[in-house]
Amino acid sequence: MHLGAARHLPIVAIFGSTTPNFGFAPYGVPNKICEIDLKCRPCTHIGKAKCPKNHFNCMKMISPTIVMNNVNELIYSNKISSKNKFLKV
Repeated sequence: MHLGAARHLPIVAIFGSTTPNFGFAPYGVPNKICEIDLKCRPCTHIGKAKCPKNHFNCMKMISPTIVMNNVNELIYSNKISSKNKFLKV
């Protein structure tokens, strides 16, 4: 995510146990955030490999369909510059 933003590429970011509010969201580029609103979130400010509640629903509930819908919204939105050679549609 950070390398893509540094290259000024549009970003679809997936947030599980942490949130973009902690300052890790893409900055200065068109972006979409995939996250699920759960009571136990955030459980950490930098993310964890293991869920303290032993369910990891913050990641399991973000389906490939959710991610692809965000990708498509970003690609086909007016936020994408026609100058970006990587995203010609």
